Amino acid sequence: VTINMFDSYGDGGGQVTVGGVTATNSGSSSSADACVDLSACNAVDYEATDSWSSENSWSITDADGNVLASGANEDGLFGGCVSGCSDENAENYNADADIADDTLCEYALVQGCMDASACNYDATAEADNGSCTYAAEGFDCDGNCLSGTLVTVGGGSYPGEKSWDITNCDGDVLASGGSPFAGCVELGDNYALNLADSYGDGWDGTSMVIGDASYTVESGASANFVIGSCGVPGCTDAAACNYSADATFDDGSCDVPAEGLDCAGNCISGVLLSMEDSYGDGWNGASLTINGVDYTVAGSSASACVDLQDCNTISWTQGSYDGETSWTLGDLASGSGGSGAGDYGNCIVDVPGCTDAAANNYNADANVDDGSCIYDVPGCTDEAANNYNADANVDDGSCILPEPCPTVNFEFVNTGVNMTLFAPNGAGLSGTLGAFVGDMCVGSSESNGGPIQIAVMGDDTDSPEVDGALDGEIVTLTLQNSDGVYVTETSFVYALNAIEVVEDLSFDYSCTGTQDIVGCMDGHYLEYDPAATI
Repeated sequence: VTINMFDSYGDGGGQVTVGGVTATNSGSSSSADACVDLSACNAVDYEATDSWSSENSWSITDADGNVLASGANEDGLFGGCVSGCSDENAENYNADADIADDTLCEYALVQGCMDASACNYDATAEADNGSCTYAAEGFDCDGNCLSGTLVTVGGGSYPGEKSWDITNCDGDVLASGGSPFAGCVELGDNYALNLADSYGDGWDGTSMVIGDASYTVESGASANFVIGSCGVPGCTDAAACNYSADATFDDGSCDVPAEGLDCAGNCISGVLLSMEDSYGDGWNGASLTINGVDYTVAGSSASACVDLQDCNTISWTQGSYDGETSWTLGDLASGSGGSGAGDYGNCIVDVPGCTDAAANNYNADANVDDGSCIYDVPGCTDEAANNYNADANVDDGSCILPEPCPTVNFEFVNTGVNMTLFAPNGAGLSGTLGAFVGDMCVGSSESNGGPIQIAVMGDDTDSPEVDGALDGEIVTLTLQNSDGVYVTETSFVYALNAIEVVEDLSFDYSCTGTQDIVGCMDGHYLEYDPAATI
């Protein structure tokens, strides 16, 4: 036999297997031969090979060209195939049948639908054969609405773009849907149809049918129809130029101005830019640039609203047929054939600077004063002085410097009895740190910014004079370095053999400057004093 394959589009597709031979098709048609026993029942196995199997079909012919079998994108049989009844309940059920043909079935009882509510109820049936059919919801067996009016939507192309609703005169939706649709709707005498197309090119042959009337969207994105009377027709869109306050329903007549324009065609904001192409085929690659924004024409004309600046820069990008082009920007500028580029408006370049000739930094080229003028301000410019003037830029010798701090006496008596002060986080400053009871130093240590430990001496009982802290007395801290004297609010109570741990020490600057501090300034000796100046 010959396996013949066809593709209606001509680009091939599909494969057919007969007798172990698989034939494929890469064009409009192809054929292949297979050897089979025609006295046996032979299977035709079709398989799709792409997404367009609906274009495929096949036929099987014998050596004389007689068609033994044919089909579309489906399987088939040919040869000595046996047809028979496939219902096991039938008297003549044939389990060996190659082709099921239940019209051949014979039954001891009369077969048929025994459900009286079915459309094909058979009162003579003695056995239900599962053939009952029923009316769709809302319809009778003849396809008529049980209640309401039949509404259908269908036909045409691109059904996915279609949508619609039916409303009563109060705007309540009675029904809505897409395409295809068939249903019964309680319409009443007065109602409105609102048809829409998401692509905006009309309904492409699709229509809504109600009774003997047909409705569609001829072009554009929507169409509205009023059946009966819902009051006063008109435009109910307050943004439209033909808005009617008297209208009780929208009749689809609204004339809404283009974005940015009023009903007279004037710009709501900015200046109207009108562009023309005398040939009507667009600007062919040319463009007009205003303040960095490009404008062009796709057909015969275009317009836009342009927000102008004090100085406006207009440039032209050349296209293929600039001689066809022209444009007008309000009363400010115009051009044709690529002309009109330039700066328009107040285009003086701002030069910021000091414009006061009496200022130290007067700039003769400046035309915009930026507040940078500098004038002589006499005063004390020494930040260490009592009368330092932060605004002064010329020192007039008026500075009054503070008296230097007196040298702090850190000498103390090692009485052999003490408590311990430990500051694990240090003082945060370098210098000599002393512990005092009143003006008497009772212990000291050098601070380098790291942890500090001071043996705070207590009074001994071996001498009549008080040469250390007494139990219960308040101990304060003072630090001095080459910058001055620092004090802190931190204090503690002396207690013999106690340990006072102070996590955080914070010092305030007390004196600006110090008197000379006499001491050993040679770091090789144990007596070295880092605070010493002499």
